[in-house]
Formats: sequence, structure tokens, C-alpha cells
Amino acid sequence: MSWSDLEPKPTDTARAQNHQTDTEALAKACVRALAKDTQLPLRLFLQAKANSVSFRPGIPAEDVAFREGQRSLALQLLKLAGEIT
Repeated sequence: MSWSDLEPKPTDTARAQNHQTDTEALAKACVRALAKDTQLPLRLFLQAKANSVSFRPGIPAEDVAFREGQRSLALQLLKLAGEIT
């Protein structure tokens, strides 16, 4: 292994720039989708999902995983929109 192996390759840099551009575009779309007063039901739905509890005694593990996935996605959308930090 040499120092040149540790330097970022051009493809890695391009991939990182594309990822950054995609993330910024997604954040702008989330802001537009949740900023309007007409989208209050969507914002309230996402906030309810983000604050929900995934685990309850007696429910199957698949249901817990599904609910946790919903909660995580709602949190990410709200974070991208700047609704929560």
C-alpha cells in the first residue's frame, strides 16, 4: 500500500459530487412539499409517524421492523425539509 492508494480517485470525487447534488435536490423537494399550508395533513402525518413507538409487546418482529422503517423515513423527510433538527 502506498500514499497514492489513499488519495481519492476521480470516480470517487464525481460520485461524491453526484450524491451531494442528489441530496440537495431531495432537500429542496421536501421543503416545497412540506412548506405549503395545503400540505399540513402530510406534515402532521409525518410528525405522527416520527413520534410513534415501533415496539409493542406481542406483535411480530416483522411489524416492528416495518413500523421502525416508517418512523425512520418520516424522520429523514422532516429533517430534509428543515422541520426538525
